[in-house]
Formats: sequence, structure tokens, C-alpha cells
Amino acid sequence: MKKIIGVFATAGILFNTQNTFAQSEDAGMKAIKAENFNSAKNIFRAILQSNNTDPKNYFNFGEALYANDQFDSAKIMYNAGLAIDARSKQNMIGVGKCLLNEGKKDEAKKIFDKVLDMAKTNDIPTAVLIAQAYIGSEKYSMPDAAIELLNKKKEVNDKSAALYEALGDAYNFKNDGGNAVSAYEAAIQNDPTRATALTKIGEIYVRAKNYEVAIEDFNKALTLEPGFPPAHRELSDLYFRAGKFDKAKTEFDEYIKNADQTIETKIRSAKILYKSERYDDAINAINEIIKVQPSNYIMYRLIAYSYTKQEKMNDAEIQFQQYFQKVPTNEIIATDYSNYAKVLNKTGKDSLSIIYMKKAMEVDNSVDFTADILISYFKQKKYSNVVTEFEKALAKNSNIKDPNTFYNAARSYYNLDRLKDADSAYTIVTKLSPKYGGGWWGKVRCALRIDSTNANYLAKPYYDKYLEIIKLDDPKFKSNIIEAYHYLADYSFTKENDKEKAKDYCLKVLALDADDKQAQDALKGLNEKKK
Repeated sequence: MKKIIGVFATAGILFNTQNTFAQSEDAGMKAIKAENFNSAKNIFRAILQSNNTDPKNYFNFGEALYANDQFDSAKIMYNAGLAIDARSKQNMIGVGKCLLNEGKKDEAKKIFDKVLDMAKTNDIPTAVLIAQAYIGSEKYSMPDAAIELLNKKKEVNDKSAALYEALGDAYNFKNDGGNAVSAYEAAIQNDPTRATALTKIGEIYVRAKNYEVAIEDFNKALTLEPGFPPAHRELSDLYFRAGKFDKAKTEFDEYIKNADQTIETKIRSAKILYKSERYDDAINAINEIIKVQPSNYIMYRLIAYSYTKQEKMNDAEIQFQQYFQKVPTNEIIATDYSNYAKVLNKTGKDSLSIIYMKKAMEVDNSVDFTADILISYFKQKKYSNVVTEFEKALAKNSNIKDPNTFYNAARSYYNLDRLKDADSAYTIVTKLSPKYGGGWWGKVRCALRIDSTNANYLAKPYYDKYLEIIKLDDPKFKSNIIEAYHYLADYSFTKENDKEKAKDYCLKVLALDADDKQAQDALKGLNEKKK
């Protein structure tokens, strides 16, 4: 009797353990879907420790590790699963995914093709896993291969929601929003409970700036799966952009409540706070992270950026200094240098600012700080440096379209007495920005110096143009306007022999400044000549 009871007891324990494993596996999969990767890792680690003879447990743990960006550890798990069963399709795919992430595309594809040869034609889950592996690497993904595979499998089974969602992911990876949405909608049609697909549709509509539809999709996802962290996160970001700060905070709090309470989540939260322009909250969150991870250079970057956004330049400078001490040189990006240059410029360190603007341009060819560099050198009265940098930039790109670049070059040429070069640069300013008075006034100054005796009155057309485009009642232009009227009065009398016109200009001067002695004397002389 004891033996019989013992057998039944053992059977009962085995049944309960298997049931627990199934429940735990579901919980682990749900955690991955919710992007709670640390929870998933803990769940699958516990399952593996309880049963280390099932290759599937190695695969599941490997998937959680891969989702946590622990690629080397994931590969170890997949290979361990293959050591138990060399024909484990899941673990073979896992190894292939790791190889693809290492840039070994040909080796990865050989493995995926081998798995497809092993699998039955109607084995949709295996095809979906391979498709997901094809797009599992940020750098070396092969979305076209994933799309081709899944479209073939649609002919076998066009009712698989998992297949359509994976197809949507592949199109989404290619930024093909239209086909991605169609695939996700097909997934939902076949399985109306797929909150993940709805959330992904919402994310696509966010990129398309169709925020109302995006909010609708995120809320539908939360109806299907209350507390789904990615949907709360996206809603928080959207409400913040819309200026609905109370709703943004509510959704963000829900995100925190449902997401893993780990250092990874705190880092993710800090990034969201920064992205949402909640810089004080981001700074507080980052400071807490730095206490735990003092070498996390990304957090130093974010805190420096946050202070920069708040125009707290002294604090930003301190944080940037710490950041540059910690970050590997090959991880520095152009915006690091450009933001630091901005900070240095604001704190009066112009020369150092120029160094970092140049570094930004070296890191990223699309970044152009030429205009800023010229301004900075001009402020320092280093006119030769302005000209040197301008001519270097022009040699590199003869199609510069920024009027400020030419304007600061023109001013420097002028101060170096290179009047023809200055005049040429001012001419380009007037072509690029014909309504900008500074360009025409620059032409005036060059003409006056070139024609210092007014033998040819070279400045006349530029004075005319200047007066045409500026606001004549704007006090800040008053002294220039008076100068122009003086010149035009002289031109009218001397060159055109038009006394009435000359008198008119003198009267215009006196209307602006009744005490102008030059205009008074000129008017008096003109009236006497008339008599």
C-alpha cells in the first residue's frame, strides 16, 4: 500500500512540477513581451536550475539573456542546449542569431537554412523564430530574408497571428510603415488579443505624427492587457508632447509600476524622462543610477545634456568633463562634442569651444559648425583665423548656402583690408539673403573705402537698396539712415545737380535729428544758392 501511495505521490508531484514549469514559462514569455527582461531572466534561470536536461530551458534562458543584450552569455546557453540535443531547432536558431549579431551573415544563414530543411513545411513557429532571428541584430539584420521567408509560409498558413506580427516587425525594421501596419492588422484579425501588435501600430503612427490614432491604439492594447508597460510608456511620451502633463505623469507612473524595478528599468526611465524633457526628474533619476553604476558613461552623457537643455552651463560643463573622462573614445558621438562646444561658448571659453566644434565635424561629416567657428574667431578679433577657416570650408564645399558664413568672412576680410574679397563675400550674402540689411550695409562700407573720395559714388546703389529693405521707423537703424541721407544729399547735389532733391534728403535727416549740424549747414547753403 505504501508503495502504491508512493507511486501516486510521485506522479502527483511530477504533474504539479510540470504544471508549475508551464505556468512559469508562460510568465517568462509574458515578461519578455512586456519588455521586463530582467524578470524573464530570473524566471527562466529558475526553470533551468530545476530542470537542466531539457534543451528548451536553455533556449528560453538564452532568449532572456539576448533580450538583455547579454549576447555572449546567450550564445553559451544556446550551445549548452545543443550539447544535450544537437538537433534542437530552437537552439540552432539561437546560435545563428548570435552569429548574425557578430556580423557573420553567411554562417548564420547556413544554420537557418539547415533548420528549415529539418523542419516540416507547415512548421510555422520555426519559420517565425528564424524570421525574428533575421531582424534580431541592430547592425547586421536581414529584414528582406525574413520577409521572403514569411511570405512563403503565408501560402502554407495564412491564419497565424505570430507569422503576421513577425512580418510586421520585419517591415517595421525597414521603416516600411504601410506594409508593417497591414501585417500587424492581419495579426490582430487572426488573434484579437495581441496587445503587442496594437502597441507596434501605435508606435508607427507616432513616427507618422498621427498622434490621435496612436493614442487610440495604445489604449486598445491596455484594454486587452491592462498594465502593459510599453503602451504606458508610449502614452506617457505622447501626452507630454501634447502638453497634457498630468496624463503624462499618470501613464509614466503606471509604466514604472508595471515594469521591472531593476537598474535597467531605472536607466530606461531616466532616458524616458530626458526624452520627455523632464530634465529635473531625469537628473535626479540619473544621480541615483550613478551611485550604483559610477562608470555608466551614458548616464553622464544624459545628465550633461539635461543641464545643457536647461541652460545651466556651469553644471553642464562639470558633467561633460566627467563624461569625457569615462567614455571610451570610440563611443563619443558628434553631439557630445557639439553640446560641449555650446556649453564652453556660453561660459566664455571661446577658444576651447572651437576645438570641440572641430572635433564634432571630424566625427560626423554632416555636422557643420563653420558659421559658429567664424563667429567665435570674430568675437576674439582673430580675423586671419576667420578667413583661414572660411577658405578651408569653401575649398571643401563650394556650394555653401549659409549667409552667416559669408557675412562673418566678409567682415573679417574688411578688417584685414582685403576689400575686394570682402565685397565679393557681401555680394553673396545679398544673394542668399536679399532682405538682410547687413549684407547691403557691408557693400556700402566696402564701396566707401574703395571710393574714398566719392569720385564715382560707388556706394549710392547700396545705400538705396539698404533704405528700401529696412524699416525706416526702427530706432536701431537711425544712425545708418542719417548717414545714407547725408550721402544721397551730396550725390544729388554733386552728381545730379538736383538741389531740391538734396534739400529733401537734408530735411529727412533733420526729421530724425533736428540738431544735425551737417544737415543744417547743407540746407542753409542750398537755400542761399537758390537765392
